Amino acid sequence: MKKKLLYAIFLVVMVPFMAKAEIWQDPTTNINYLYTPGTLSAAVTDSPDAVDANILSTITVDNNTYIVDRIISWSFRLNQNLQNAIIPSSIETIGDQAFANCYNLKTVTFSEGLKNIEDAAFHYCTSLEVIHIPASVKICGDFFDISPFRGCRNLTEITVDENNTEYDSRNNCNAIIKKSDNKLIQGCRNTVIPNDVKTIGNCAFEYCERLTSINIPSNVEKVMSMAFEDCYDLTYITLNEGLREIFNSAFAGCKEATEITIPKSVTSIGTCAFGPSSRYYNGEPIYCEKLKKITVLWDVPLQIDESVFMDGNYKNATLYVPVGTKEKYRNATG
Repeated sequence: MKKKLLYAIFLVVMVPFMAKAEIWQDPTTNINYLYTPGTLSAAVTDSPDAVDANILSTITVDNNTYIVDRIISWSFRLNQNLQNAIIPSSIETIGDQAFANCYNLKTVTFSEGLKNIEDAAFHYCTSLEVIHIPASVKICGDFFDISPFRGCRNLTEITVDENNTEYDSRNNCNAIIKKSDNKLIQGCRNTVIPNDVKTIGNCAFEYCERLTSINIPSNVEKVMSMAFEDCYDLTYITLNEGLREIFNSAFAGCKEATEITIPKSVTSIGTCAFGPSSRYYNGEPIYCEKLKKITVLWDVPLQIDESVFMDGNYKNATLYVPVGTKEKYRNATG
């Protein structure tokens, strides 16, 4: 009891004297750095007026030097001044939405030493063209393996250091693949999906510009939610036998696609898989409006939600079914 009382007194005495976090602004870039006197590290914090993202590895304030080891969530979100970002080797973590919606950000240079690129860190950086993931990166995305580069529609080149233990870009495929389960989590217009990939991840190609054709190899078993949503230029889609599940909105809003063949191996198709996009244009949802030929290879009709091929946009589409199954399909419900 005496020890607990002394500890409580110690806390009461010490807490008022704990140093308070302060902010130092780089006068060259207007980046704000958060530091606490008496500690060794600092972090990039909310910097709405930053004109450049050349981040310092150390800062010195009142003759004390602090190592900059992280970029806090939302630090540069919606900053339209940024065109280039240089992340020094001292940075270990880039926080949630740190650069999200920086529409003019064209280049990002990551350094060896970076460990975590967290959820949505670069979402919808629509001018970003090239990504190289260092060997040191251990976490790239969120719990659902949604890439931190989701919606970066102008990506043309994606590479991962060959010594990275968690991710790769095997066979120069121009994609980020999670090694543990062979899941492709980020693609681009120049991606060629490797034959040993098992899953196309959530939002992996979402909003990808100038992606005109894609071949889903036979080893791919799942195309996850929104994987190709709003790929407006995607005209040719090849799904191969071996595919089992097409998740919600996987190809929603692919308005240039003209035909699709669903393999016999598919056992599940999620809502709005080929339906309207979650985005609107001139107040209207974006449909797969040119899809006129739908071929299915099931001997017995698969029960799917009516939203899979949504509403009146398919009035002129023709459904092709296996020989001898026409009556089964005519009488099918759901």
